[in-house]
Amino acid sequence: MPDLWLTNSVGPLRVSTGNARYFINGSGNPVYLAGFHTWYDVQDGGGSDPPSAFDWDEYISALLSYGCNFTKLWAMETGRGWSDLTDQWFSPPRYERTGPGNDNDGKLKFDLTKINEDYLTRLEARATECNNKGIYVCIQFFQGWQIEQNKGGTGDPTSYHPYLLANNINSVDGDNNDDSDLDETHWPAAQGNNTLAYQEDLIEAIIDRLGHLDNIIYEISNEDTDDASGYNTDWQEYLISHITTYESGKDKQHPIGMTKQWPDGEDSTLDASGADWVSYSTTKADDTHSASDPVSMYDTDHTVGLSSDFTWIWESLCRGHGGAWYMDEWDGALYGSDRRNNATYIKIRDNLGYALAMANDADLLNMSPQDGGSSPCATGYCLYGNSQYICWQSADGAFNLDLTGESGTFNVYKRNSADGTTNTAQTVDGGAVRSITQPSGWTTGWACRVYK
Repeated sequence: MPDLWLTNSVGPLRVSTGNARYFINGSGNPVYLAGFHTWYDVQDGGGSDPPSAFDWDEYISALLSYGCNFTKLWAMETGRGWSDLTDQWFSPPRYERTGPGNDNDGKLKFDLTKINEDYLTRLEARATECNNKGIYVCIQFFQGWQIEQNKGGTGDPTSYHPYLLANNINSVDGDNNDDSDLDETHWPAAQGNNTLAYQEDLIEAIIDRLGHLDNIIYEISNEDTDDASGYNTDWQEYLISHITTYESGKDKQHPIGMTKQWPDGEDSTLDASGADWVSYSTTKADDTHSASDPVSMYDTDHTVGLSSDFTWIWESLCRGHGGAWYMDEWDGALYGSDRRNNATYIKIRDNLGYALAMANDADLLNMSPQDGGSSPCATGYCLYGNSQYICWQSADGAFNLDLTGESGTFNVYKRNSADGTTNTAQTVDGGAVRSITQPSGWTTGWACRVYK
């Protein structure tokens, strides 16, 4: 279980001024964020109406049992559907269905002036429970996959969106350019967004309910569409500024993130943004992370997708990313594949916990990634600083570690990715290149921390 000092009564996360690859908490301790997340962990979702209830108790127990300290609480903007799937329903909605009249789904129309208390209460309860149990949460505000018909398949979520004229009682037309998409709801007001005031009200209501918690970070929107116009980027930048201003008058301020825009976004847009943290595409997520860029959260949702691989966890840690997040199919409510008890996916979750434990033991604020010809570790995966090393061996067998510039004796703590077993039998001396041996019976995939 994560140490509760990571969250409780120590203040919200902030970017370290000493090593901006990482967050620190109010006590100045580095916080590496590692865990898994799934789509329907706030609003129930699935292929029936109403959808089956998400088993939150099982989910948070699993996060703790795997030794994770992070999850994301997702947002569904519509009453139904994704761009790549139609037959999915979500409950509770974020606005109250009051009528008069019925929307395109045959239910009462939404009142955009009334944010659904059931939604806010559930979001607050789950974020609070996470806080009390030492788990950080990313609060997602908007959903880029539910404002377009053509983002990834045959789904049409826009027909059921509260901001569509036919679906609300407030005479709000989110498709005011009549292109059958709601892209303009994720643009600035000057470019046609006539829903911005309602979006601001929703964000402020969420902050009012959750802003007292220390374990919160924010995400503007998931994989929004951007193109040469840059309108979506401008909207996200506007909301980053709006949240910063709104929270400035409150007791606590929280990091704000911007994630990969899909399919046309560029990683350089994220770096140029005002975000405190970002999640890149594979292009930059698989590179060594620079302290001059925002804190980077390696999220498989934006890189390898629905992956069965675990090696990215250790690779991203050694490349200086500030967290490892796994997009977990979990109970299969969205795509139909229940992964909860599948050994392949259990291994991924296990390794998230193993990596977090190793990061928690390290002096991250004095460490930086070493790659290419400058890396002291022959595997090419090495985080180094202040006479300590975290190395990842993806191949089979021993590897060399250059300790020529070091003195004294080093402990070697090894962790087997296959089953979590540890080995501390080896010590090595500085002053030369040393072989870090593979423990007997271990196979491909193990990590080590070398330290005094």
